[in-house]
Amino acid sequence: MDQRIRELSDRLYAFRRNVNRMLAAEDAYMEYALSLGSPRGIRIKTDTPGRSTGAKTEITFEEKDARLQVLYRRMVQAEENVADVERLLVGMDPDDVDFLEEMYWYRVPTRIMADERCVDQRSIYHRRDKILFEMVKKL
Repeated sequence: MDQRIRELSDRLYAFRRNVNRMLAAEDAYMEYALSLGSPRGIRIKTDTPGRSTGAKTEITFEEKDARLQVLYRRMVQAEENVADVERLLVGMDPDDVDFLEEMYWYRVPTRIMADERCVDQRSIYHRRDKILFEMVKKL
């Protein structure tokens, strides 16, 4: 496999993780943004010397804004990673999309895929390479 096909294969393997990251980043961003709008704001317990328990101190506006920006960048990056793969899948043959989904999303072993289709594993690898080669040409 050449380098571009290998990179695309890695991207497809990471697709599921990126979808989960995107959802987690959206949740974290929304929770943090909502907490900033609450009347009490966000308070962090900090241990201060001379006190037996942690004291609550208010986070400054700059710290809140920086944290919100980090969460927003994480969310956007995850969305871009997911969108990159989705763009490649648009317009593909549904059978090919199902094949890739089985291989990369559900991570079904090629031996089982070959047994289900009554072919040998080389045929599965050949079909995967053919689909990935067509996808690389779209890039």
